Amino acid sequence: MKILTIIFLVTLTCFTLCSCTNVINNSTTSDNADQIETSNESSFAQTSYDANSTLPVESFIVFSDVGDKINGLFLKENRTYGAIYGEEFNDDQTCPKTRIWTIQSQSDYDKIFDREIDQLPLDYNQQMYVLYTFTSFYHRPFLINSVQNSEKGLIIEYSLEKPYTTDEPFVDAAQPFQYFVLIKTDKKDVKDIVFYES
Repeated sequence: MKILTIIFLVTLTCFTLCSCTNVINNSTTSDNADQIETSNESSFAQTSYDANSTLPVESFIVFSDVGDKINGLFLKENRTYGAIYGEEFNDDQTCPKTRIWTIQSQSDYDKIFDREIDQLPLDYNQQMYVLYTFTSFYHRPFLINSVQNSEKGLIIEYSLEKPYTTDEPFVDAAQPFQYFVLIKTDKKDVKDIVFYES
């Protein structure tokens, strides 16, 4: 237990200095995940935006911290570096720190989730669903601060909601775990999706 505590404190220091960034076509490595859309060739062709335009944040609906609804096998095959699973610290450097998937069908959804997400109507013809995961220390709400549509794809700037007190910034810190967030929006003609923490 002492070893896990030391690893946690060291990892906490390192991760607070880093942002989580990933491009969709580099996001998955498992065979199971490869069946879900991760390529540069997007099938989103319903809505187009001018390059380098700003998209309204309110058009992106966020379902924060949905890790408790993730299928166990999918989680096992798609872990993130630096997270703790049970008492096992994942120090496998072949694992990415972040992963991204687009969910385009009920089959995709069923591979990832084994429980329904409340207030999430599924409409794959009109909507796109993006699942983003990263190693975190906080079970805080996920906030989208801005969304840019560039020639490279969607650039989503996000943060986790800050605690009420700034005197103790780590007051609600947990052991590093794999945080999952699902984002719903209208279908868009995009090639890649990039997340970065502000």
